[in-house]
Amino acid sequence: MNDANIQKYQQALVEQLKKANIFKTPLVEEAFLKVPRHLFLPDEPLDKVYSDIAIVRKRGEDGRWTSSSSMPAIMAIMLEQLDLKPGQRVLEIGTGTGFNAALIASIVGPSGKVVTMDIQPDLVEDARQCLNVAGYDWVDTVVGDAGHGYRDGAPYDRIILTVASDVITSAWREQLAPDGILVLPFAIVGPQVTVAFQKRGEELVSVHIRPCGFMPLQGAFAPTQPVQTQLGPDSRLFLISEPGKELPVGAETIFTWLSQESHDSAAGVTVTRYELEWGLFAWVGVQDSQANQQTNLKATLVAKEDLADQNFIPSLAGNGGEFKAMYSAVLIDQDGMAALMRPPGQIAPLADMFHPEDDVPFELYMRNFGLGTHAAQLSLEYIQNWDRAGKPTSLSWKIRAIPAETEYHPADGEFLVNKPWTKLIISYL
Repeated sequence: MNDANIQKYQQALVEQLKKANIFKTPLVEEAFLKVPRHLFLPDEPLDKVYSDIAIVRKRGEDGRWTSSSSMPAIMAIMLEQLDLKPGQRVLEIGTGTGFNAALIASIVGPSGKVVTMDIQPDLVEDARQCLNVAGYDWVDTVVGDAGHGYRDGAPYDRIILTVASDVITSAWREQLAPDGILVLPFAIVGPQVTVAFQKRGEELVSVHIRPCGFMPLQGAFAPTQPVQTQLGPDSRLFLISEPGKELPVGAETIFTWLSQESHDSAAGVTVTRYELEWGLFAWVGVQDSQANQQTNLKATLVAKEDLADQNFIPSLAGNGGEFKAMYSAVLIDQDGMAALMRPPGQIAPLADMFHPEDDVPFELYMRNFGLGTHAAQLSLEYIQNWDRAGKPTSLSWKIRAIPAETEYHPADGEFLVNKPWTKLIISYL
């Protein structure tokens, strides 16, 4: 394949991202035209490499992805959040293929400094070779637990994570230069968001937030993974719930409820899937994050693979392809369960949440299982309060991250989320 044909592929991808209004600065657009992605994915066909899709790089023993080349769109979004300038010092956490490190290097240039870290030695070695071939041999590749950062290259003007974290470690704060920017996929409450924080004194203050979805950080600082509980004899039917929270009833009871008579009711609110994911679910998360607030168990009901087609669970949202599944958000009490769903008879498309097919508003319904109605009443209260507040989303959050030892009393409209090493102060703009 000659250079002219490669450039056509690159240009087509860039035009696609431009139509989606992804690029905000010429520097990021130029980087995508300059760095050939196929050099970092040499075994993949060019039409796949230059599509706006994530490409798996490595899987664990259970078949789950442990490394990938992210969707070019989200890579570009995060690079725009990073606000790179020539000559800056940058630490990347999550090397992957090395492509993102090359994009960073193409912007900051040899007068800057780029360090990319990963906990998986084989990935770092492969990325090292790809960076050399692409002409970025001056990028430093490091094997290590990036939760500790990399002191030898600090301080950094910019730090970026390409893996999801539920904490901001003290090392990242300490190794970030004054007025520097930290960008990370943040699993705070609700679905992940990629947040750009600017360091202002001892505080990190959010300056830009977008939706995202990344594999979790590995190593000593890895997020605690959700609990998966099988329902019934089929392993494709299960609940996903927060770690450390027990089911109010046994799994066999919940499975029985699913087979019994239920009652559907309208919530009186029209939503899109996007509003649900980053609006309602995030709203519920911050409400319940407050100290001393006790609620029933919130979980996700999942019917996976071909079971997703059988309408066995209430249909709220679906995924297609390799991760084919149907989902419902549920609230579980000792005598009943409320499941959010689309109108009776309406089946959610098995498509990516950003696919136009899944961008059609629908009226939100609830299906009540069991004899009790408390879970349904509480679900309706959440929904109506969120609706009255104007359906705010996590993209309208303002987040301040302060050292955990700092005493702070939240003002009206602020939510305090305690994390290791950090207190998060969240408010809606």
